[in-house]
Amino acid sequence: MNSLRHGFQERPAAGQITINAQRESKKGDRVNRLVLRYSDNGQEIPNEAIDKIFEPFFTTNRQGGGSGLGLHIVYNLVTHKLNGTLFTEKSDFSQKSDFFGT
Repeated sequence: MNSLRHGFQERPAAGQITINAQRESKKGDRVNRLVLRYSDNGQEIPNEAIDKIFEPFFTTNRQGGGSGLGLHIVYNLVTHKLNGTLFTEKSDFSQKSDFFGT
């Protein structure tokens, strides 16, 4: 929902969100992992913000009503409740941000 509200404010007609799910296991590993990849072509996350986006109360949209808790909550759910990992990478190809969770 945050992607819809924040990521596409300036281009509502051209927005696209993609979620891919894939089962992954490493050789010799008894545990299968579910890898979720989320990407969108919404508003770009500034380079200087990438390392801060999972921090509580960090937002680039305070004046627009952003609390800075959305990705922090996602991070806590994935890492603490699901015992997973969460990271992001910036795609130079399309200037979009991808989020991965395992």
